[in-house]
Amino acid sequence: MKFSFSSEQEEFRSNLRRFLGERSPTKEVRRLMETEAGFEPAAWRKLNAELGLTAVRIPEAYGGQGFGFGELCIVLEEMGRALLCAPFFSTAVLATGAILNAGTEAEKQALLPGIASGDTVATLAWVEDPAHWDAAATKMTATQSGGTWKLDGHKSYVLDGHTADLIVVLARAAGTSGDAGLSLFTVKGDAKGLERRNLKVMDPTRKLARLDFRGVEATLLGAAGAAAAPFRPHHGRGGGLPVKRDGGRRRTAARGCAGLCADAHAVRPAHRLLPVDEAQACRHAGRRGAGEVSGLLRRRGARRG
Repeated sequence: MKFSFSSEQEEFRSNLRRFLGERSPTKEVRRLMETEAGFEPAAWRKLNAELGLTAVRIPEAYGGQGFGFGELCIVLEEMGRALLCAPFFSTAVLATGAILNAGTEAEKQALLPGIASGDTVATLAWVEDPAHWDAAATKMTATQSGGTWKLDGHKSYVLDGHTADLIVVLARAAGTSGDAGLSLFTVKGDAKGLERRNLKVMDPTRKLARLDFRGVEATLLGAAGAAAAPFRPHHGRGGGLPVKRDGGRRRTAARGCAGLCADAHAVRPAHRLLPVDEAQACRHAGRRGAGEVSGLLRRRGARRG
């Protein structure tokens, strides 16, 4: 079993690092940290138009690039290294993973192309107070009335939940407990009866929200009562939903945070998010970096096909 990256993957990493370093300098990180949204929607759409990063893990049949966890890992690590303020993890990992694991073929065809193009910001809402992370602790109820579903309850610690266009929500049928009766639903970010508010967080590069649902209309994702399985470890070929598994991003983000906070501790200059030689390379990447990254992805896709 191979545990190392290929030379092509390392080339992809190198070019992506230079490109993100150019797009996410310390000054920009500080500015976006202080905004309510936490990112610039126009810049986010442009980034995806140039590189197609939200499409990396999505199969080609749904408008994606069809790569594996290796490439996704590289993207997460390099975004963490650059402290990129963007809804990538919520959209391309959490929500995409939920849809791929639980959705029907028709639902994947309807939901994933918007994520792959970067037009849809999405997230997964499953945690409830007081910080219950396991699916079996879900209390939010889903009630079916005719051909529609209504959700009542709350979700907390929802990554980018205050700005998401699409929210994948875990809820249960009334009168059920444990793993029984759990289903996934999709809700529009501007749905009637949905109240969203930012939470105060220690890491302002990762915006979290509390969502309150009061009779919010929702659409069932996948089969009713089948949502417990995707949350179990090693579900299917691709494993369970990637919840709380962003260690790579956190490790590399820690390196960037050390530089970002260095001015307060006089450890090293705050602008040094990368070693000197890499920082210099970042300043000269520009459009060339975007072309190299997208070109690498296209060449890999052509050879694979």
